[in-house]
Amino acid sequence: NVYTRREVVRVLLESGRVKLSAADPRRSDSVLMKPGQLFVTQPDGFGTLQAARPERYTAWKQNRLLLDQTSLAELVDMLHETYGVDVAVRDSTLLALRASGSMPLTNADDFLNQISRLFSLKLEKTSDTILLEKR
Repeated sequence: NVYTRREVVRVLLESGRVKLSAADPRRSDSVLMKPGQLFVTQPDGFGTLQAARPERYTAWKQNRLLLDQTSLAELVDMLHETYGVDVAVRDSTLLALRASGSMPLTNADDFLNQISRLFSLKLEKTSDTILLEKR
């Protein structure tokens, strides 16, 4: 599984082995990945290899989203990048709210409603933006 979000690429290996090499031919460094490992690149071209819970990155295959201390800010980013939905949060302190668990992931409206219920937020739709605020 490969995820790209805001110039950060995450590569999760579920099975087998994969050798990752730098795209720049002047660099000779490479990384050999094993199942259950996550390689995260940064905009500067460097990356890190770390252990990961594969189900967190593969739950989308069963139309589920697994949350593991996931912030509202991260969920807002997911909404925008996955569904093209622009979400505004009037009180920026709300963006630090975190949640763990799982939720169905079927479409943008369901995702928004789940977030609204999860964090007890009021959901207001305008012509081009969704506004989330305290109830």
